[in-house]
Amino acid sequence: MSVPTWAHRVLANARPVFRQLTVIVLVFEVGIVLMVMPWGKYWEENYFLLSQPSLLAIASNPFLRGAVSGLGLVNVCAGLAELWRLVRALGPGPLPPDFDSSSLSQSPADLDDPVHAPHRLSD
Repeated sequence: MSVPTWAHRVLANARPVFRQLTVIVLVFEVGIVLMVMPWGKYWEENYFLLSQPSLLAIASNPFLRGAVSGLGLVNVCAGLAELWRLVRALGPGPLPPDFDSSSLSQSPADLDDPVHAPHRLSD
């Protein structure tokens, strides 16, 4: 059975792909928290705002809440853009010019040989 070309790309780049997916998940998660947190109950009822009542008036301003939510939206969009770039880089067809192809020098035959395949998923 023949393995598709994109599978060889994923196997050859397992560690960098895992690292990129971790960053994507982190950026996306921070974005969701920043979008939701200003509108929740915890935003106004935390230690820092209760200890400084003058900050409560600033933190409860809807413009500040919207700005923080906007930063969250930027993070979500950045995470989706990175995910799109990663999917395009690993998908079928030619690699995009901005993708680091230095670790793709292994041939598909080398990936089947466990001695010459240092970037396997089982590492």
